[in-house]
Amino acid sequence: MAFLETNCRIDKIIDMKITLFFIIIFITLIFGCDTQKEKITKSEWKYGEGYHIGDWLKFDSIYLTIDDTGRIFRNGKFIATVKNVNIRYLEILSKKNQIGYYHNKSNTNPF
Repeated sequence: MAFLETNCRIDKIIDMKITLFFIIIFITLIFGCDTQKEKITKSEWKYGEGYHIGDWLKFDSIYLTIDDTGRIFRNGKFIATVKNVNIRYLEILSKKNQIGYYHNKSNTNPF
């Protein structure tokens, strides 16, 4: 009988640890992940090839902005959309479906 009670206590402790583990993972994912917009605005981007909207992009001013959906604006006028972003490059798509590439030149890694 004591053996069964001990096993039940051990099972409850294991269940509590597993639950706590998943709660910690969930909180980390919610608060530890930057949005695409935050990753782009924390970096500086140098022109690579293709569609050109500037030699050096920095999304921290009124002149060049990006919204939550990845649309890029120059002086409030829509000019392109972010197609893909990763640690090394930013891929943009113009209104006429021209693709342009910009390279991440930031000293800090936002990813």
